[in-house]
Amino acid sequence: NVIDERIAFLVKDTLHEFMTRGTAGRKASVLNRKDIGGKTGTTNDAVSTWFSGFHEDLVTTVWVGTDDFTSLGENEYGSTIALPIWLDFMQDALKNLEVKEKNIPEGISFVKVNKKTGVIDNSLDSETYFELILDENLED
Repeated sequence: NVIDERIAFLVKDTLHEFMTRGTAGRKASVLNRKDIGGKTGTTNDAVSTWFSGFHEDLVTTVWVGTDDFTSLGENEYGSTIALPIWLDFMQDALKNLEVKEKNIPEGISFVKVNKKTGVIDNSLDSETYFELILDENLED
């Protein structure tokens, strides 16, 4: 492996979360899949926007911009221009591919983290959320 499979999993998981909770969340729901991930991008002054996304079997990037570096407009972002193009393409590209299950590799655990402190917190407090962590980073 080029990198530790656990690190690759955590990066993929972060990009999957973006597709459900991030800027792309509402729009990506049209695909009705939990096995995709990606990230938008927008340059200063919206000269270029893009979306790079993936499924285990397919990686694609959509770039929107001009050859003369003029702005695409005041309210143009990767999520408003490039992402819809990517979603349209992926709707067709993924239609015959089954949804892949997320298999957490050994050496990664779910922990509860306090939203305010960022410290592992196993209390029943509503100010906690679940997070994935490498086992070697767990406190003894």
